Formats: sequence, structure tokens, C-alpha cells
Amino acid sequence: RESHAWLDISTHSGLLRARPLSVTYPTMRGSLFAVAALGLICSALAAPAVTQLGPLPVNQTSVAVSGLSSGGFMAVQFHVAFSSLVDSAGVIAGGPYYCAAGDYNHIERCMAMPEVLDVNPLIAQAIQYAKDGAIDDLSNLADDHVWLYSGRVDTLVRQGVMEKLDQFYQHFVSSSQISKDFDQMSQHGFPTLNYGVLCEMLESPFILKCNYDGAGKILQNAYGHLNPPVQPNPSNVLSFDASIYGVNSNLLPIGYIYVPTGCRNTSSPEPLCRLHVAFHGCEQSYEFIDTKYVENTGYNAYAESNNIVVLYPQAAKNPEKKNPNGCFDWWGVTDENYATKTGPQMAAIKNMVDAILGK
Repeated sequence: RESHAWLDISTHSGLLRARPLSVTYPTMRGSLFAVAALGLICSALAAPAVTQLGPLPVNQTSVAVSGLSSGGFMAVQFHVAFSSLVDSAGVIAGGPYYCAAGDYNHIERCMAMPEVLDVNPLIAQAIQYAKDGAIDDLSNLADDHVWLYSGRVDTLVRQGVMEKLDQFYQHFVSSSQISKDFDQMSQHGFPTLNYGVLCEMLESPFILKCNYDGAGKILQNAYGHLNPPVQPNPSNVLSFDASIYGVNSNLLPIGYIYVPTGCRNTSSPEPLCRLHVAFHGCEQSYEFIDTKYVENTGYNAYAESNNIVVLYPQAAKNPEKKNPNGCFDWWGVTDENYATKTGPQMAAIKNMVDAILGK
């Protein structure tokens, strides 16, 4: 491993590798501040990332994922493909693995036509991919934790699609390990306690004020008992250079990560923390809603009080590839291997995870 000076915002203990500079950038809330010589920033969408991910004291063998809408499809995809590492998935308004089968024209059936959606070919494709080594051994899924959520008035991804996702998971995961909530009167969006638009509204930023703790439900399903959430520290939201982790990945050049105060001591010999990857939905990257998904879905409040590092990859819009809304790739935006470990977007995000794990 290369020898470098590793610097942390508050402890100089080794969080992120920084390039020395002294310039002025807008913060995520639009005000200005002078960046110190460390060059560690919470950047806005116009500001270039100036950091790189580095090893953190997280569990090396256990990663959890979650996501909404296209991020829900991506969470399933990442869970299934990297099941030797990922052991929990929380899915809001997503669908079965390989649902679109690499065909943009199949998107509608995977969102609004569950009556014509047959999960058996999708199960068969996953099994074949595993036999070919394109994804991990599916037996890894058996004891994983899965949490599924679908709003009763979701008009974009019908509840029947989530029922088909349940059928898919039932084939590989013990039924006792799958939890579901299909009873809430919510539209298409991420349900929170007190942030966003009204719960039954279909409107940007697709974060819903439902008096429902979606992030808490996801994290509790993944990790069991948690300490109560606390006020997250805004300085613990960091941007990083995401462009170095993959080519043609259809990801934005800036990613975000929340590193709790308790996870900054990288010299610890024991893993103090856990890693969670949170995938936003369409029209929820910083190209569309700034950092609202990163800051207001509720993950960071639990992350701070429970030593959970949260990685927020950012998907790019690409009208030329029929992805004008910045969705994660669950139908083949990047290439035909999109649902496997070598898919450009999948591999890039795995490289981010590996950087945090120190691999």
C-alpha cells in the first residue's frame, strides 16, 4: 500500500486523502466559506470534489444497501450480485432482479404491469449468472435481511411489482428474514417523519412527510436494535471524487458520504462501524435536488448515533441513453452486463465500497 499523509477534518486520523488548496466554494446550503488547506469540503453541485475515499474502521464482511425507485432496483441488483458481501437490503418501490432483462421497452411492465410480470425467468437468469460466476453464489442470500415497502397509493411503481419482488426473494431468502410494509397511504417517494411534500403527493423531491421513519425501519432491519437518532453533524457530510472509480459508469463525478464522528479514528485495530450504501431514486441526484436526498431522508441521524457510515452514489442523467432523469441503471444504460459484477455502474460502486473497506 502506498504511504500517504491521511488527514481528517477534526482529528487528523485518516479519513480522506486530500489535495492541499485554499479556495472558496459554495456549501451545500448555498453560503460561502473558505476551504482550509486540507481541502475537505461539503460541496454543492457546482463545486468540484477535492477528496478521495480512504479506509475507514468498518466491518469488512458485512455491507447493507437500500434504495428508492430506480435506487430500489439498484439495491436489489447490488445485493444479489455481491451477496458474499452484502447481507441486507431495504427496498422502497423497486422490483425484481433483472426485471427489464436489458430492454428499455420492458420498463413499463416492471413499474405498472405486474400482472404480466413473470418472476420465474428472472430467477432462472440469476441462477445462470451465478453458475457463470457473473454474480456471487446465491446461497449467500439465505440468511440475509430484506425489508420491502410499497405505498398503497403509489402510482409509479405499483404494489404488485413489489409483490413480485417478494416472490423473487422468497426463492432465495428464508421467509422469516423478509419484512414487508404495504399498508401506508403514501405516494411514490421516500417516507420520512417530517420532511418533504405531503405523503400522498407525487412531486419533487420525492421525499414524503408521512410521519413514518423509513430510514429507521431500513437500518433497524439491517442491524437490529439501534440507538435513537440524534442531530447529524453537517460537517460529517463529505463530497468525494467519484470519477476515479469507473469508466462509462453513468455516475456523476461527485459522490457523498456521511462519516459519523465515532468513525473517524482510522487507526483503531477493530472495526468500530458499519457501512450502508443508499441509492437515490430518479430525479434525486444533486443534478435535480441538490443534496436533499443526502441530508433529509433520515439516514444521517441514525448514522451519527450508531456509527454507520452512509455512502451516497449519484447517478447521472443521460438523455442519449434514454435516461434523462438520472436513474440508476437497472435496464442496460451502461451495457448488457449491467446487472452483474462487471456492469460499469455496479463495478464503480463496488470500487467505492472497496476503497472504504481498504481493499
